[in-house]
Amino acid sequence: SLCLLARVPGAQVTGVELQSDYAALARENGAEADFTVYCADVAALPVDLRQKSYDHVMFNPPWYTPGTVEAPADPGRCVAHVGAMAPWFDVGLRRLRPGGTVTVIQRAERLGDMLSALGPQAGSVQVLPLASRVGRDAGRVVVRAVKGGRGALRLRAPMVVHRGESHRDGDSFSDAARAVLRDGAAISWH
Repeated sequence: SLCLLARVPGAQVTGVELQSDYAALARENGAEADFTVYCADVAALPVDLRQKSYDHVMFNPPWYTPGTVEAPADPGRCVAHVGAMAPWFDVGLRRLRPGGTVTVIQRAERLGDMLSALGPQAGSVQVLPLASRVGRDAGRVVVRAVKGGRGALRLRAPMVVHRGESHRDGDSFSDAARAVLRDGAAISWH
């Protein structure tokens, strides 16, 4: 959200964060921009937020389905990492204007769940695999869809995140990843 604010002059961003400490941190980080942060559960949004619609919705739903992993001991991490994915898509698509876009990052093995959660109300789906290094399987995917879109599913060429064959201390981001993560560049979907 903050990268979008830095890159798009005049953008208005609304965030929703369940955990109050993280909501406060987001407010502090976005204090000099048009960034509104609600401390709320996505499945029980405040009335005024449920009446709004947006051009773009992005989210990072919990990585794991309850019962499939041992929950983290830290309660904050547990809330962020373990939970149902479907409510996020339901709420995100409801808040999206017709023709608006939704972007989601998730573990690659949950791609089927994400495509299913998009349902018939979103199309023109593009999937960008994120591979940690050249020659490695994608561990994450970024999925982008258009509400009411009718275009075919597109599987994009993978974005390689790191240079080199193995981890080393220091910044080893690929040029494409550095542009997005360090310089606030947009991912090219065209």
